[in-house]
Amino acid sequence: MNAIPPEFHAALAETTPLGQRWAALAGAAQVIAQLAGQSDLAIVPPAGLLTITGKRRALVDQALDDLLAVLEPGLTALLHVEHHGGSSAPAARALWQEFLRARQGLAALIPPA
Repeated sequence: MNAIPPEFHAALAETTPLGQRWAALAGAAQVIAQLAGQSDLAIVPPAGLLTITGKRRALVDQALDDLLAVLEPGLTALLHVEHHGGSSAPAARALWQEFLRARQGLAALIPPA
């Protein structure tokens, strides 16, 4: 499997709207959820995340980059294990929990309505 170079993520962060970046993240999280046995969940952004602006937007951007940096190699490893006939469920559950914690952190960046 080929790794995506870090320059790609930097360019993506600068040119892709937040909603599209969340969609890419949600796609990876959905696969992880399925591998973890949580396949019936919808991966939605925290309310207000896609409209956040200012300094909090910069923090959200950084948090998304950090989360992608964790999920991408983790998902690659999980898929590698599955491809070779192993069970990735325990590791997938751990990565899924990491995603849930990160999503809670993103929600904490959203100002009250």
